[in-house]
Amino acid sequence: KITRRFAITANQSGQLTIQGPRLTGELYKTVSQTGYRPRTVRQVLDIQAQAINLTVKAKPASVTGQAWLVSDEVMLSEELQNNATTMTVGQPITRTFTLIAANSSEKSLPTITFNYPDAVRIYPDKDEVSGFIHQGTAFAQRISSHAIIAEQPGELVLPEVTIPWWNSQTDQLEYAKVPERKIMVVANDRALEEAIPT
Repeated sequence: KITRRFAITANQSGQLTIQGPRLTGELYKTVSQTGYRPRTVRQVLDIQAQAINLTVKAKPASVTGQAWLVSDEVMLSEELQNNATTMTVGQPITRTFTLIAANSSEKSLPTITFNYPDAVRIYPDKDEVSGFIHQGTAFAQRISSHAIIAEQPGELVLPEVTIPWWNSQTDQLEYAKVPERKIMVVANDRALEEAIPT
């Protein structure tokens, strides 16, 4: 027995017909004959599976101005370097986001956007986009990392990050979220010492 799984993504709404697979080949089998030696006969195989007819739903009119991510399940997680709760002015720390969507294509994953305050500089790395199979389910994954540099001391609020997605199981709009995070930024004592002449 051979089982093959395919991920199919529709490019437009409406009726879609997926042609069934076709198996062609030759089957050799031994046939016994009364009073004679068994002989091998060749049987030509040509088997066509039934086509599958699907209705592809259109993007709801209520969903506008957003990336269209359709999935069974979406997960968004964040990792801050050393799980930092404080940082120093002028010294970078790395923040990494991982977006994973089940039964979605890599091309459908939106770019993760951030809304940092003006007191922060960011230096992004190139996103890593990939796909993998886990327990028979296809997943698409985007890893987005960037360095954060605070320019002034005080409390720094890293805003909430939200990814809208359409749940194909419940047929509803949902949101994958990473909540805001507060970090205390402390002054760079070494920079202060260098700024004060002795």
